[in-house]
Order: sequence, then C-alpha cells, then structure tokens
Amino acid sequence: EDHVEVILAHQTYGHSEGSEKNDEAVQLLLERYADDALYMVFDLKKGTSQELWRMVENFLTEKGGFSSGVMEQASVKCKWDKAIRGLRVLEVLPRRFQLRLGQGDYKTQGKACNQLNGLRFATGHYVQALDCNMGTFIGEGFKVPYVLRMFMPLDKEDRTAPKCRYLGFREYIYTGREGTVGQCHAAAEWTFGTINQRFLSGMGTRMHYGHPDFLDGFWARNRGGMSKSSPVVNLSEDIFAGYNVRMREEGSPHIDFLEFEKGREATFNAASNFFSKISGGSISVIRSR
Repeated sequence: EDHVEVILAHQTYGHSEGSEKNDEAVQLLLERYADDALYMVFDLKKGTSQELWRMVENFLTEKGGFSSGVMEQASVKCKWDKAIRGLRVLEVLPRRFQLRLGQGDYKTQGKACNQLNGLRFATGHYVQALDCNMGTFIGEGFKVPYVLRMFMPLDKEDRTAPKCRYLGFREYIYTGREGTVGQCHAAAEWTFGTINQRFLSGMGTRMHYGHPDFLDGFWARNRGGMSKSSPVVNLSEDIFAGYNVRMREEGSPHIDFLEFEKGREATFNAASNFFSKISGGSISVIRSR
C-alpha cells in the first residue's frame, strides 16, 4: 500500500443501468483481495440502489456537517471490509454535475469519464490506466519500478521537471491466434500501437495514443485529465491528451523493454467497429487541428 494501489473504476455499480451479475463478480474480486490495496470507485447518482445511498449518507453523517437529501450525485471510493463482510466507504466527493454530460450522440464518452472518476482518488506520482482486456505476467511486473525511473532518474532530485510526462511501451495482442479476424486485429494494433509509436518516438514527436501508458499523475490531474471525452470532436480520446503533452513542449517517449498483453474480440463485427473507430478518429484529429 505504501508503493502501489489498484483502483477499479466501476461506473454502473449498484445502478439500475448495470448488471447484478457484474456487481456480484466485482464483490467477489474485492473480497478475495481484501488484504491488498484494491479499491473500487463508483458513481453515486439517481438510479443507484438505496442501500448504497444509505451507506454513503451514513458515512458523511458520521464525519459531520452533512444533512440527508442535500447531495444529488457523488464519486465514492470504497474497500471490502472483512469485519462487516461488505463495502466500507473511504472517501466521498460530492459533485454538482453528472459524470457524463450532454444528450444523445453528444453525450461524453463513458470510458473517458470513468478514467476521470478514478483519477480523482488516485494517489502517488504515477498512474497507469488499464482496460479490462489488458494484463501482463509477473515477470513484466518486476520491471515496472525500473521503467518508472524513466520519469525521474536516480540522480535527479527536482520533482518539478521530470524527463517525460507520458511513457509508452509495447503491446502484444494475444488474440492474434484466434483465426483470420484475430490476426488482422493483431496486425493493426501492432502497427499502430508499437511500430508507429517507436518510429514517432525516435523523431521526438510521439503523442500518447492510449493505454497502457504510464503518466505523471500530478501533471495530468492539473491539465484536463487523461483523455478528452467529447464523442464527436475527440473520437480517439487518448491522442488529445498527447496533444496536451506536445503543445506544452513535454516528452512522451516509447520504450521497448516492457510489454503488456491486450485481447480483442475476434469477430467480424467487432473488427469492423474497431477499424471504423480508428478511421473516424483520424478524421476527427485532422478536423480539430
């Protein structure tokens, strides 16, 4: 807990839009790793179960200065408590506005909003965002402390001037073996996420393109978050955070001595949707700059 914490950002936990099976699976995960620094952040809003509302309001009442019915929505950080065999609230951040803003097609992207919700409670200097289709094995995990020295080498004492703000590395698409569609997906990801990034980094023009990049958490929290959430303008939401880095003349290099895994749904429809998002994202990039 002194060195790393894992935050599971779950927007629809306990909400009518979510799934009870998903909630039960999350509870099982939190219970199994209750002794570790594993936390959950969820969105408390209209439609969230009354049990969660009571749990949060009781927590705020105990802390003092709160009266029931005042708060309309909030971001909540909690952890599994073995003693009560349930969730225990640790922090609550009341909000004036909803997590996702806008109407219809112009509603802000859930993924970007979920990242922001988790980032509010992330402590420490460095942050890494992983989607649920990503992972790695323990051998790569042992490299992480040394990789983070790319931000602040041992001989550098001034934390106001890290060598870079985002740090990217290779990805291996393990669903490439799942037929022809999986191979096409894997080839596209490898080209875009590794070969292209390696080339741009060599020219000093690489920009954050997505996960699982490491980033300077303090810097990101003060400059608009980890990605841009407008679904029409910022379709490829992550690269606009890369624009933030580049336009502020900061660094975003790529390294080859760390590799994480990523899975892609190996069906024709999923591949078609992915390629349409990539092409649509390229259009939004050109249009916005």
